[in-house]
Amino acid sequence: MPGARRFTAAVWCVIAAAVTSAAIVVLSAVTGVPGGERLLGGAYLDATRKSNLPTWWSTALLTTSAAGLAAACLVSLASRARDAVMWAVGAVVLLVMSLVEHTAVHARLALLLGSTGPLDGLLLVMGGAALGVMIPVAVGLGGSAGALVGAAVVLLVLSAVGGTFLVQRVSDRTPVGSVEHVAVTHAAELGENVGALLVLAAAMSAIAVDRVGGGLRVSGRRPPSGAGHLPPARRAAAVLVGVTAALSAASLVAVLSAPSLGPGFHEMRVLLDVLVEDNLPTWWSSTLLLLAALAHLVVAAVAHAAAAPAAFSWVVTALLLAALSLDDHTALHERTEVLARRVVDTGSYPFAWLVPGLLVGAAVAAAVVRLAVRTRGRPRVLLVLGIGTLLTCALGLEFAQGLLMQAGAEGLAFALLYHLEELGENIAALVLIAAAASALTVGLSGAAVHLGYIASAGFQERHRGRHRAVPARGHPRR
Repeated sequence: MPGARRFTAAVWCVIAAAVTSAAIVVLSAVTGVPGGERLLGGAYLDATRKSNLPTWWSTALLTTSAAGLAAACLVSLASRARDAVMWAVGAVVLLVMSLVEHTAVHARLALLLGSTGPLDGLLLVMGGAALGVMIPVAVGLGGSAGALVGAAVVLLVLSAVGGTFLVQRVSDRTPVGSVEHVAVTHAAELGENVGALLVLAAAMSAIAVDRVGGGLRVSGRRPPSGAGHLPPARRAAAVLVGVTAALSAASLVAVLSAPSLGPGFHEMRVLLDVLVEDNLPTWWSSTLLLLAALAHLVVAAVAHAAAAPAAFSWVVTALLLAALSLDDHTALHERTEVLARRVVDTGSYPFAWLVPGLLVGAAVAAAVVRLAVRTRGRPRVLLVLGIGTLLTCALGLEFAQGLLMQAGAEGLAFALLYHLEELGENIAALVLIAAAASALTVGLSGAAVHLGYIASAGFQERHRGRHRAVPARGHPRR
């Protein structure tokens, strides 16, 4: 399916260029204007500020590239190829890069060390570590995929580390927000975007996708060494659930322990508190929603290959989940607070954004329910359960938090409530991922992975028997 790949690559590149260009043009236009950061979405497009669009896009590209490497790893396992470990290591490194991009954890570590002095050294160490791991990975992969990975990691490190140093030097000569400062900052972001896209291209170059028997056949381009195996899905589910629970528990412990640990513990709490933006739990929440979007997009592709009528609905939910990931990262809903107060007078109640939030929530619910109507069985149940849990937590529990804040009761009950909200939203994202997984059959067909669409009972009956994938030995087909 080379045409679809070229189209997808073109879309990714156009979006990356558009985000960078819009940021440079808008920020250059408002430079020197009083309150200019509030004009034309300037603050939202500024990569030097917290919770901004370019950083989310870079994080999303890195996460998507990590998912692409993980897919290449699964295909390698199916054909017993020796490069499966290389793909897995690369996926972990890209995921760590995504975390660093979102949280600026290197800057937080420098503050924990007592000053900003160690920041340059930490950047060099982290960049050197990335090169030290990924260059051997590129060599081990070999061929065009290895060349792309090698070029990508060099570009990523140069853009991230070199870009940071260059921005610091420019800041010494010109004020922050100047045209030169804006151009250098966002050029570095674009370099990271291109590097992430090269990694994704490397993963896709190692995979062949064909439409076979009412589904998709995914195989490696290298000659197989024999029939391999696929790890059971419950392992991935256990990891996702375990990390979600661990982060919620760590945040709650950090919040409840903070008063007794003193100001020196402040940065650690900021890094772990689920109420704070641009930290570890926020990255995880945004990543789960993005993974849900990618999972729904995969189901859409398989459903399209099977000529299932719900294919477009899966695309819609994928786009909505990506938008929710963007909102989680950039706190887009909170940016509507001022506008909402111009329309609705909520008095001393702090969350006027809930009014437009209800309208957006209704639209999201309608799209998911429309998809649920077109599915059957477990996918339908999980879709309804997932979106119901997500909206209940995001709107209902948020409303309850606003009541506590209005009453000045921001103690233990408030802390427990917002932890319950964030945990519920993460669980909802996991349920929506499970809904996508339950819509597919995944099995081995020779040395390839076969994906079939089974979410529609009527459709399944019409196409039963066209293709029956052979499940991996020891792992029954889901």
